[in-house]
Amino acid sequence: EQLIQILITQHTIVYFYSLFFRLTAIHSANADEVIYTRDISGSENSSYRIFQSRLFKYDLNSSTETQIQTDVDQGENDLEARWSPSEGEIILTRKGNNSGAEPAVYMIDLNSSSTSGSDVQLFLNASMPDWE
Repeated sequence: EQLIQILITQHTIVYFYSLFFRLTAIHSANADEVIYTRDISGSENSSYRIFQSRLFKYDLNSSTETQIQTDVDQGENDLEARWSPSEGEIILTRKGNNSGAEPAVYMIDLNSSSTSGSDVQLFLNASMPDWE
């Protein structure tokens, strides 16, 4: 299992590149939490292919990492996550890990009491979402 240590200063977006994966972390508005996606498949390949990228939240106060449960299917990746202005939702790109897969933009409602079905597809054949 790969250990990732995140060192983040306030108002900084961290880009971490290694031989095997990319990690982009985005601060919450009050800078106490960070969201990011990372590949949990354990596959390490030199072509940077991502097989199972999932969404995570890191609490800077308690130093705890939590995987945010989404409706992502096996063979799909959650990527490019961004907080909503209210921090009640996250917008992200979801794309299959096969070549030629069309990306889609989804919204995840963090306040939903539903254990599944909280992912809402906003756009098909789109990526790099932002709330602006």
